Order: sequence, then structure tokens, then C-alpha cells
Amino acid sequence: MDNDFGFGEQTTKEKLFNLLQALFPRYYVHKNRILSESAKYYSMLSKEALGYCGDVRFPENKAVDVEWSDLIKPNALMDQWVGSILNFKKYYSRRCFGRAHIESVKTVAAIMSYKSNYGDMPSSLQALVPEFLPSLPIDLFDGGDLKYSQEKGFLYSVGTNYSDDGGSVDSYFVRRCEQSEVCAKNPTFPILSALPAKDEY
Repeated sequence: MDNDFGFGEQTTKEKLFNLLQALFPRYYVHKNRILSESAKYYSMLSKEALGYCGDVRFPENKAVDVEWSDLIKPNALMDQWVGSILNFKKYYSRRCFGRAHIESVKTVAAIMSYKSNYGDMPSSLQALVPEFLPSLPIDLFDGGDLKYSQEKGFLYSVGTNYSDDGGSVDSYFVRRCEQSEVCAKNPTFPILSALPAKDEY
């Protein structure tokens, strides 16, 4: 099975489960049950989160060791999928990346408006309030302000390590930033250029 199915580091039980799922999808997947169970967890975590990824207190994974008999039960996929807390961690991570991107786009627009009016970018984001922004942009990862560097020309977030790493042109925000360790830990949003200029240009 290791050679034929290529399921990576999964156990033999997990490989069999995936094979059964592929052969009998309607028996093993009940979408409404999956959505209902997931909604309960997301609702609970949303109350814990207080809006910021760093505040989420994930419950212990409710999944237990899979027995052979568990693999042939109706809706077995729902029990295994919903039981994995990794799904919820990924959900909140994507949520924070998306929100950081939205805040950065609004802030870049405000910075460019400021530059159009006053001839240069602001020395700090505080200069944008309240004329160009109603309040300072929030970094959803830790609830602090989105960071800004006038000299380097970018905004940045503390990212998944909740540490101020200063932003970097090597970690400019891209689609699926959460899948790149460099980008995820130091998501950076350029103000004037999507990519750093190269010498040959």
C-alpha cells in the first residue's frame, strides 16, 4: 500500500480509510452532519477568540485512536475530519491572513491619499487618523496595530509567530501565504511596488 497508493506518512488504517472513502463516498460523507458539527466548534472558538488569532484557546483534540471498526461506520469521514483540531487552527490562520490583507489594502489606499495631498508618505500611521482612516489598522494576529515602515515602504503583520520581525521584501504577502513558513511568520505588504526592483531593471 505504501508504494501503490502514495499516502505519505499515514498509517495503514488511515490509508484503508482513504481507499474506502474513494470507493464509497456517499456512505462515508454526510455533508450536512459535517457542517453542523463544524459549526458548533467554530461558534465555540469564536467566543474564545475575542477577534484575534493569538487569543484562541483550542480545546484538546477530541479524536481518539482509530480502530478498524471505525473505518467502516457510516459517515466515518465526518467523525475523523471534524475531530481534528488542525482544521480549526487552519481556519483561524486563514481568517487572520485574510483580515491582515484587507487592513493593509485600506491602509495603502490611505497612505497614497496622504502622499497625494502632502507630497510624501506619512512618518507614522497615526498621521492618517482621522483624516484618511477612522482608526489605526488592527493586526488580527495579536490585536495590536499593523506595523509600518516609511523608509522601507511596506506594512507588515506579526504573523503566525506573533513576533515583530520587522517585515521583509523576502516575505511579501502572496496567495496562500500561510503555506510558506517565511511569509507566514512575517507577512509584509508593499506600498509602492508589488516586488522589489532588481539591479538589471
